[in-house]
Amino acid sequence: AMLFDPVVVTTSVSDTSFPDVAVGERVTFRSSFTVPSGGANTTFSVTVDAPGLVFLDSFVASYGGALSSSLSQGSVGVLSSSDRVLTFDFGEVVASSGSSALDRSVTFEYNVAVVIAASDGDTYGLSSMLN
Repeated sequence: AMLFDPVVVTTSVSDTSFPDVAVGERVTFRSSFTVPSGGANTTFSVTVDAPGLVFLDSFVASYGGALSSSLSQGSVGVLSSSDRVLTFDFGEVVASSGSSALDRSVTFEYNVAVVIAASDGDTYGLSSMLN
């Protein structure tokens, strides 16, 4: 499994910056990965690390032209029953041989809302994992 940190794309309140955010604020994150040449069995998941954040929506923002799988651009993630883990299960992904890294890349975007203010010294975060 490969772990990486999502990148903040935008927030709905201009005078804050993540992780110092306001209750009611909407934060958009982006994560990307590149499928190895030939393909892989791929599941991408995002876990909310703090109780003050909840998922609002998610989708595959871009999907390389050299890839084929059960998901594609526009596909939405599946939220766990605990509402803490968002999963995109691509199943077996096939990447055309000799294709560029750009043509084998996948980008996700997901939005969270801040529902509980952080205490002093607390930070909000997400972690992502590619299996």
